[in-house]
Amino acid sequence: MASIAPPSTFADRRAQRAKLAGSLTGDLGIIALNLHHALKRSDIVVWTDAAAEVYFDAADRCPNLEADHLVGTYGLGANIADIEADLGVVRHERLSNWMILSGDDA
Repeated sequence: MASIAPPSTFADRRAQRAKLAGSLTGDLGIIALNLHHALKRSDIVVWTDAAAEVYFDAADRCPNLEADHLVGTYGLGANIADIEADLGVVRHERLSNWMILSGDDA
C-alpha cells in the first residue's frame, strides 16, 4: 500500500486544513458570498496560492501569511461587496504579474 507523502511546506499543510472557496479565475461575487457565509462560524483569513485558488480558515487557526498571498481577514460585520473588491484587487495584481512574466501584450 502506497503512503501519502507529508506536505512539503507549511503553506501546503495549511492548505490541506483550509477550505477551498474557489478560484480567482471564477466568479468573485459567488466566492465572496461563500466566504461571507463562513463568517457565521468565526472570523476568517482568506489567501490565495500560486495556482490562483482562494482558501480560507478560521482566523484563530491561521498563522501569519506572506503578504503577497493574503487577501484579507474578515469578521462578522464584513460586507460581501468589500470581500469581492479585495478579491478583485488580488486578481488584477495577479493578472498584471502573469502578463509581465509571460510577455503578453494586453
